[in-house]
Amino acid sequence: GGEGASAEPMVRALQGLTGTVAGNDYRPREVLAVHSYVAELDVGMVLKVDMEQVMAPAVEAAVLLVLISILAVVVLMTVLAVVTRLIWRRVEEGWQQTQKKVEEEKEQFGVLVRSMYPGSVAERLMAGETQIVYDVPFCTVFFSDIHQFTSTSNTMTSAELVQFIGYAFGVMDIVADYMHVHKVKTIGDAYLGVLGLPGQPRVNSCLNMLSFASYCAQIFGHRFAHPNKGDILSHIA
Repeated sequence: GGEGASAEPMVRALQGLTGTVAGNDYRPREVLAVHSYVAELDVGMVLKVDMEQVMAPAVEAAVLLVLISILAVVVLMTVLAVVTRLIWRRVEEGWQQTQKKVEEEKEQFGVLVRSMYPGSVAERLMAGETQIVYDVPFCTVFFSDIHQFTSTSNTMTSAELVQFIGYAFGVMDIVADYMHVHKVKTIGDAYLGVLGLPGQPRVNSCLNMLSFASYCAQIFGHRFAHPNKGDILSHIA
C-alpha cells in the first residue's frame, strides 16, 4: 500500500498527466508530489516536498497571528482598564463634588429655615413635613417700628439707611437670642418677635417679652449710639 501510494505520481506522469498528489512516501512521511510528463524527452518527472515544509510558513504565520492577537488583547485590556479607571475617578470626583454641593446647599437651606421658623417647626420642615399644626394656648408678640422713619430716612443716603437699620436690628437680634425671643421677620423698619411657641423654653413669655423690650430701650439709650448717626433712642417707638 505504501509503495503503491509513493509510485502513484510517477505512474500518472508516465500516463501523460500533470498535477499534484498528497500522500505518504516510503519513509513513510506525508509529502506533496508534483508530477508532469515531458513529451520531448519521453520521461515522467516527479518532485516531492515534505508536507511539513509546505505547511511551515502557514504554521509560522498562524502562530505569529495568534501571538499578535494575544498581544493586542493584552494591550487593549490594559488601555481599557486605564481608561475605565480614569473615567471612574472622574465620575467619583464629580459625585463627591455634587454631594458636597448638595450638603452645602442643604446647610444653607437649613440656616435659612431656622432663621425664619422656630426650632421645632424648622426641624419638621427639614424632615420633609408639609403640613405642620401646633396648638399655642398662650404666647406673647412683640412689634416695633422706628418713629418717623420716613422723614428720618429722607436725610440719609441709601448706604447710611441700610447701615442704620442693620445696626438697630442687629442689636435687637442679639438681645432676642439672649432672651429666647423668636424673630418672625423684619419688614422695612418693623421688627416682629414672639415668645411662647412650641420648642421655646418654658418661661413666662409675657414677663420675658417685657424684659426684652426693656433691654432694647436701655441699649438704645444715650449711653449707646449709632457710630455715624449718634443717639437713636428717639427714633425707636
